[in-house]
Amino acid sequence: MYGEPDFATPLQQIVFWRGAFIHYYTIVEHVTDDLLLRALVSDHYAGFAKVPGGWPNRLALLGKLFDAPGVLQRFAPPWRKALVALTIEQKTRHLLAHGMLASELSEDEQLTLTFTAYNFSKRWREVFTTTVEKLRHLVTTFGEAAEAYNALIAGIAQSAGLEPFPVGPSQPYEGSPELFELVER
Repeated sequence: MYGEPDFATPLQQIVFWRGAFIHYYTIVEHVTDDLLLRALVSDHYAGFAKVPGGWPNRLALLGKLFDAPGVLQRFAPPWRKALVALTIEQKTRHLLAHGMLASELSEDEQLTLTFTAYNFSKRWREVFTTTVEKLRHLVTTFGEAAEAYNALIAGIAQSAGLEPFPVGPSQPYEGSPELFELVER
């Protein structure tokens, strides 16, 4: 978990906590996708399904793998429990990651943060308003859950015998071409 550094300005504090949130959410998505791919390239779940686009769809597919007979099934309860701790409204997550940030100082010196983004498919502007203290609390709580989830997923992968697949940094995957056939286009 990040310690809170000294901040020269409120803006530095806001940017720090927003960046920490994005970092923690990235951990959750990455380790989830890693476990999903490890499972799908293993003999245990070969041919189970293709990897769908979109984070909610990939998470749902991993849930189906945990429900299916196989090496992951016994880990379904702790995985689901860990997900509850990571629950954050999708709109809030989206706005923290992608929203335009504006801040306003009230007469009583309270700094209010407003994150806004347009949702063209729903034809409206989405808004999330908070304070620096509430943002810090949200990120700290979420970060602790993300770190616990990371450790849980690593333990599940090891206990289930799901091996990583070799992909080098910034290099195309040169192993089995079947891996890319797992991804829906």
